[in-house]
Formats: sequence, C-alpha cells, structure tokens
Amino acid sequence: MDPLDLALLAYVSCLGALSVSGLQRLVLLRGYLGRPGVEAPPALDELPHVTVQLPIFEEVAVVDRLLDAVGRLDWPKQRATIQVLDDSRDATTERAAAGVARLVAAGWNAQLLHRSDRAGFKAGALAAGLARADGDVVAIFDADFVPPADFLRRTVPHLRPGVACVQASWGHLSHATALTRAQALLLDGHFRLEQPARQAMGLWFNFNGTAGIWRRQAIESSGGWQAGTLVEDMDLSYRAWLGGWRFVYLEDVIVPAELPADMASFAQQQRRWAQGTLQVARSLLPRLLRAPVPLAVKAEAAHHLLAPLSWPLMVALTALLPWAVRARLDDPSGVLAMLDFVLFGATLAPFALWYTFASRGSRSARMSDIPLAFALGIGIAASQSVAVWAAFRRWPTPFARTPKRGDGPAAYRATAGRGLVEGLLAAGAATAIPAVVAAGDWLTLPFIGLFVAGPAWVAIGLRRSG
Repeated sequence: MDPLDLALLAYVSCLGALSVSGLQRLVLLRGYLGRPGVEAPPALDELPHVTVQLPIFEEVAVVDRLLDAVGRLDWPKQRATIQVLDDSRDATTERAAAGVARLVAAGWNAQLLHRSDRAGFKAGALAAGLARADGDVVAIFDADFVPPADFLRRTVPHLRPGVACVQASWGHLSHATALTRAQALLLDGHFRLEQPARQAMGLWFNFNGTAGIWRRQAIESSGGWQAGTLVEDMDLSYRAWLGGWRFVYLEDVIVPAELPADMASFAQQQRRWAQGTLQVARSLLPRLLRAPVPLAVKAEAAHHLLAPLSWPLMVALTALLPWAVRARLDDPSGVLAMLDFVLFGATLAPFALWYTFASRGSRSARMSDIPLAFALGIGIAASQSVAVWAAFRRWPTPFARTPKRGDGPAAYRATAGRGLVEGLLAAGAATAIPAVVAAGDWLTLPFIGLFVAGPAWVAIGLRRSG
C-alpha cells in the first residue's frame, strides 16, 4: 500500500476512534438536559461529628487562606475536629501551627498532625488522619480550596444511609488569562455537565479528591485510602461503588479553588490525572466488568477509566493532518472530503456543543473561550501521551502536586518537559496551511489553525514556565 494511503487510513482510524468520545458526550448531554433536581434531604435530628481533613505539603502561600476559611465554617465547634495533615519540610509547618493556634483560640478542636515522612503521599496522610478521626463524617479540602461557610450545612444532610460520599462542584478563584479561562471551561464541562449527567442517568461518578464529604464507614469498608495509584480519590470511589455504596453530587454547592497559573503546572497536573486514571483501570477494570451492574454502567465506567487513551490518538491525528489534507485536496471525487467532514464533525461538533452548554451561565467562562479550550486540549496531547505510556509501562512515578500561588508566587515549580515534541507537532501541522490556502479551502483553515496553535501554545508555555 502507498505510504500516503497508509497515512490516510491511520488518520481516518484515529478520527473514527475519537468520534466514540463525541458520541459519549452527546449521550451525557441528553442525560444532563433531562436531569431532575437533587432530592432535598430530611432535616437532621442531630448534627453528626465532622472531622475536617486538610492535607498539605509545603503550601506556605495558601495555608493561611485555607485555615481562615475553615475557621468560618458554620458548624457547632463541639461537633467538629479540624486536622491539618502536614507533611511539609519548609516554613509551611510553622505557618500551619500558628493557624491551628488561632483556630484553637477561637474555640475549635484543631490539630496539627505532622508526619516525619511522606509515606503514601496524600493517601498516606489521609489514612493517618482517619486513624485519629472522631465521628463518622469526614470532610476533605486541598490547600488551594476555599470552602464557603455553609458547606457542611448543605452537604452533610445528603449523607443518608447507603451514601458513601457527597461531592460539591468546583469554582475558580482566578480566570484572568487565556490559560486559566481555557482551564475553567474544561473543568466546567466536568462539574457543570458531566457529573450531574452521570448522577441523573444512574451512572458511576467519582469523588474529585477535595470539596466533598465521606462516610468513614464507607472508606474503611472499601479498603481505605491506598497509595497504589496517583489518583487515590478515583481509586477509592470505584472501590466504594463496587462495594454497593452510592454517591451524591451537588452542582449548586460551589467551592472555589485556584487554577494552575502556568503551563508547566497545568501539564503536570493533567499528566498525574491521566496516568492515575489508567492505573485505576489496570487495577479495577477486570473487577468492574465482572460486577453485577447494568451494562450501561459498565460501559460508561470503562470509557471513563480508559479515556486517557484518546491522547495518543490526538497526537497521531495532529501528525497525520498534512497527509490527510493533501489526499483530500488531490481527490477529484470528493469522497475523501465527505468522509473527513463526517468523521471530523462527529468528533468535534459534540464537544463544541458540550462546551457551549458548559459556558452558559458560568461565572468564569464564556463561549468565546471555546477555541481556547480546544487548542489547549489538542496542545497537551503529547504530554498526556507520556502519562499514558508511563501507566502502561508501570513506571514508578512520585506524586507531584500542583503549585499553589495564593496572592504571590508559588514556593515551588512544576516540571513538565520543554515543549520540543509540541513544537514539532505544531510545525508539522503548519505545513498543511499553504496547500489549503492555495486551494481556497477557507473552511478548513480555522480547524488546521487549532492543530497549529494548540501545540505551539503549550510548547511556548512549557519553555517559559518549566
């Protein structure tokens, strides 16, 4: 077979595989639009004791903000314990100790639990804190989150019998740059659409690691916090679902948090999530497929766990784009143009519709940010593909947290490559532009522009911040 034909076949195969994700978005969007409201919980006869866990590691820039917000929670102080789970080796520990002292002076039962090692990373810190926790309800906030004062009042009543976890939505503290606006829209797609849709359709969804509450019994009966993956939250969530527990998602309870301020921090965060998701797939997918649950639940959960596999397909699509454009322009029958239009539309249009709905009513994103979100998603595909490869090769990867800035610079920096591959992908995709311009195919030009601008944006951002 001619090399050009092979490239075209590979291109069409990639588009066809990616269109499955487009179809999945349409299914979820239908569930979102038809969702009922979350049933109001009955009033609590007695407020349970809540342990608020705050896992931190060298977060000197944001620890004061976090502790001040937790100190404003509207909950009886005699019915709460605040655990600062600190693994730091820098000035964070001193700042945290001062913050805990302020909480104690204000009448809270607050504790600084400092570990001499980081065994198990965040999962290890949560497990260590749980061993000393009071009561059966645990609330968890990462260092960059700012819980509203009424958070516990609005979430705890939903922890009815059989419910393991109540997850709140994420908001955004800052979204002033192109990078943070694109991130905000990507996250809004998950929290404003994906999570509510899964709940409405009776599908499984996961705890997002923060801004949620757990029933202690559910954690322990599901095997506890485990450090075998980089996403201890998703791992525990799926084990809880497999154990027969249920989850509740509250889209109207919003907890704002920082967005990564530079490209290296964002790429590092996304790589951890992608690699960790596939680690969970390796661990739990066989058990999931054998579980006595509806086929629709299995299919959606499997798609969720295997979703990072789309990143290598996106890299291949970007690399093959010039050959595909050349073949389409050289085809007098127009068959290739029609095939490209159908498959590309089946892949792109559902996501465009998805983020259109995500931007509606959003406090932080707007429809004009959709091209930014597309470009960023295309641009990080190479970095994400490294995470996919690392998951399949079972490379030992340390837990790399996302730098937090607070009101100033972060105390540490992320490392996520130098953008060489992204730069090559952008340059390669750009070679299709002259042929398209010469043919007067102006409709195709903006789409090619996304495959040039996305990797170039990420490459430049990594060079500047990595």
